[in-house]
Amino acid sequence: ERCHMVPLSAIRCFESCKNHVQVYFDQQHAYVKKSLNSVEERLPRSMFFRVSRQHIVNLGAIASIEEAFGAGYLLTLDNGKKLEISRRNATQLKETLRL
Repeated sequence: ERCHMVPLSAIRCFESCKNHVQVYFDQQHAYVKKSLNSVEERLPRSMFFRVSRQHIVNLGAIASIEEAFGAGYLLTLDNGKKLEISRRNATQLKETLRL
């Protein structure tokens, strides 16, 4: 119903929701009728990282990465959204961020 013109730098993350992708930007969110894989193909790898089957995050929006209970990590974005990330993906993310 509505078209948002959003710069990539304003996007915090993409979340898979059945046959749609929810895009979080600024303090808003919108839906795109595409798969997460098709969205990922169009994103610059220097700005975005796939942290799970359900989420792609903007590397510039990551506020913290901390160990969670079990085998994974908890990623917090600068908008307060928290995402679970596997140990393997967390290791790749840290390499990408050079941590």
